[in-house]
Amino acid sequence: MKYLHLFLLFLSACSSYAPKNSERYLASKKLIISEVIELTLSQPLVVANGLNRVQLSIKAKDENGNPVSLKPSEVEIVTSSQAKLGEIVSQGEGLLISIAPKTKSPSLKIFVTTKNSQSPIIVLKTTLEPIKDKLAPLPFGPSNNSTVNGIDVTRQDNFPVGQYEGFIVSNRGKNAIVNAEDSNREFAFDFEEQARQNLSMLVQDAPNGTTSHGMLSHFILFPRVILPYAEVQSNEDVLVTLTNGEEVRFNKQGEIVDGVFEEGPVDTGPDRFTRTYANLKYQGKGILLRANARGQMPQQGQFEATKIDMQYGIKYSSDVLIINGTTGERCRRPKKDFWSDADVTPIQFKFPTDAEFDAYLRANCKFGIPNLSVNTNFEIEDKEAQQIFEIKRNLFQEKLNENAQVDSKVAAETSAIRPKLLSDLSWVSSGIESQIKEDCLKKSLSLSTLEFKFNNAAQLMKPSLIISCSSIKNDLEIIARDEIKNLISPLSEDFSWVNLSKGQNFGASCQKEFFNRYNNLNLKNAHNIYSQSLIESCIEIEKSMPFKNWLSTQAVAVEERLFLSVRDILTASSEVTAQRCVEQYPMNSALNRLRYKKQREACLIDEWSALEAKAVASALKDPLAQKVGINAANLILRLDKDRRVNQLKLIKKYFQQ
Repeated sequence: MKYLHLFLLFLSACSSYAPKNSERYLASKKLIISEVIELTLSQPLVVANGLNRVQLSIKAKDENGNPVSLKPSEVEIVTSSQAKLGEIVSQGEGLLISIAPKTKSPSLKIFVTTKNSQSPIIVLKTTLEPIKDKLAPLPFGPSNNSTVNGIDVTRQDNFPVGQYEGFIVSNRGKNAIVNAEDSNREFAFDFEEQARQNLSMLVQDAPNGTTSHGMLSHFILFPRVILPYAEVQSNEDVLVTLTNGEEVRFNKQGEIVDGVFEEGPVDTGPDRFTRTYANLKYQGKGILLRANARGQMPQQGQFEATKIDMQYGIKYSSDVLIINGTTGERCRRPKKDFWSDADVTPIQFKFPTDAEFDAYLRANCKFGIPNLSVNTNFEIEDKEAQQIFEIKRNLFQEKLNENAQVDSKVAAETSAIRPKLLSDLSWVSSGIESQIKEDCLKKSLSLSTLEFKFNNAAQLMKPSLIISCSSIKNDLEIIARDEIKNLISPLSEDFSWVNLSKGQNFGASCQKEFFNRYNNLNLKNAHNIYSQSLIESCIEIEKSMPFKNWLSTQAVAVEERLFLSVRDILTASSEVTAQRCVEQYPMNSALNRLRYKKQREACLIDEWSALEAKAVASALKDPLAQKVGINAANLILRLDKDRRVNQLKLIKKYFQQ
């Protein structure tokens, strides 16, 4: 038991619910939408004989009172004592499950949990006492026989399903009691309507296969304190507790091996008129009433004129034998004192209460019902089940309290992670936006310190972190612009790094020189983050007067330099355009790969002429170019030779990854 709490905590944590990853997840979305769980029992009281069961109805409503659909797999039924639970099935707008308290079970406290809510506690009261004294005038219906927990049980069809009215122990032989072909002895413990009035034990000796030869004995034991119940033991014995609390034990063959009855064999003699009735000798301390009859119900059967014997009632059938087990006194009275001779079913015992029968005994037999000590208080707590019950209830409440705080804690943790991300940019492995998002999410999860007892913190953090990472590139570009602003000036003071004779484009040379000089940049793995700002800065340098003065001394190969400059500008701008096309037509699914392949290429190629024109126009703005009379048509003609090659390079680089 000392590990019980930890074990239950582990089970609860493992079964916690976490939402699916989704970039559509809204930070304000509630983790839990509570529902009100309503529980209804088919009856408030059940006989705890290990056989009877009740139906528990489970329904859920939202905060507006509308029905909420529940799945059986999402529901757990918790009871304060062990009980046999049936399969949870859907019925109408709710669920239904059968609950069978174990034998002698205390009353059950019950609550139900779903992934979203917990029901109030309801109580199923249990008893072993009769639920009423007198039989109701129910129409008699055919019997329904079945087996429950290894016990053969009986119920009339007009009685509620799951509520039984008797059980049977049979001895089919061959053994010391039943040793002839076609013979048997059967004990039927009846408690019609679970009422006190007709509590009885009907014993039938069948000496052969002829029904009219059946030797029937009807027993009633007093005081009638409890309904009889049976328990199958580990060795397959059946221990029956009788109505007065006394016991009788049967082995698995149906022979009595212990208890308040001593048993003799079935009489299979050839003469049915001289056969004895069930050889059962009562050894208990209560009152036993016995009536016999051959081939008919003993309460009314009167074929024989000879009165029942006064010792144990094994012989003859006229009148009724009453034995006082405590004093040994006997009394013989006519059957009409106890049952009507009217042809009705069921045949009702005339004394529904023990008080009425006790008064009859004292008036007619000069003794009363002895005061036997019978334990009817079965409210013995199942301490382990009760502890589990309380732990689960408390754990679920803790879980609900935690769920109520999830949104605010996730939001706070997400805000705290962003500054940590930007303070150390070593996690950035590429300038491609999709890779930046992936790196950002991975790093963010590693930086998270959020923990929950019942929920998976990482799974709950992911949707919020995905949103945060979707805009992280903007912050990285701001960092890049600040670095460029601080580091670009030295490049405009000395142009020795520019070599026009080799056809270098100024912009490309400028960017290359920038990265060569400053290899300790925060975003050294993400050059693309710098690209646009660096291009713009290098263009500004190229327009500057220091560069123009330097350029005037580099008249040779001006046209070549201008062409290379045009080509580099085109390369840079087409790179930007290609990246934009990638983002505009993402290949994030098989469908999109088929749908957007041509759109991507068209996106780039349709703008190519404009990009070329813009690159040429940008180059020709150089006063030196105008001075030497560079013709725009010549530059465009040179670009035309490599146009398709350059386009294919970009398509391969960006569109075929």
